[in-house]
Amino acid sequence: AQGRRTDLRTGGVGDGGGDCDPFENGQSLDTNLGKILRLDVDSLPPSTAGNPFDGAVPGNDEIWAYGLRNPWRFSFDRLTGDLYIGDVGQNAGSGREEINFEAASSTGGLNFGWRCQHGSTCSGLGGCTCGSPALTNPIHEYTTGSGGRSYCDGCAAPWEDSDLGVCLIDIGGGTMHVVLVRLSPHGAM
Repeated sequence: AQGRRTDLRTGGVGDGGGDCDPFENGQSLDTNLGKILRLDVDSLPPSTAGNPFDGAVPGNDEIWAYGLRNPWRFSFDRLTGDLYIGDVGQNAGSGREEINFEAASSTGGLNFGWRCQHGSTCSGLGGCTCGSPALTNPIHEYTTGSGGRSYCDGCAAPWEDSDLGVCLIDIGGGTMHVVLVRLSPHGAM
């Protein structure tokens, strides 16, 4: 994939449970909960070099991105290396399912806002400043009450003879949500 190292291992970890992230794990840089983690496992011991909080920078070295509730599915675009993250919402009816995006050129450290934001909506909870320009809003979101449960597939593929690609699909409660994204002029998402 262009712009992203392919020898690194990436994993998503939920915020540890509990209603509304009571320990504020999503925003804390001192825990790996509520994060996307990245390691170079080809070195012994595994290396975190190049991660935004590696070394003398405050925060756990393994953290690549934070402010997530439950990033249980994510996918890298095979052509560009861009990262699409399906983050599970909370509270049926009032929660928000979301797709977060990180460009392959990112140096990491993006804050997706959980727990002070649920998607792009203010949650009324603390941990960060809702609406802050330091937060990265999702590229797509909808309420859990609209029939879905969570994004369950992370494949990004161009649609034949079109400038659209399928990003993530959610099937739940008898409803299917298919998210299309506009491709760049070079055919990449």
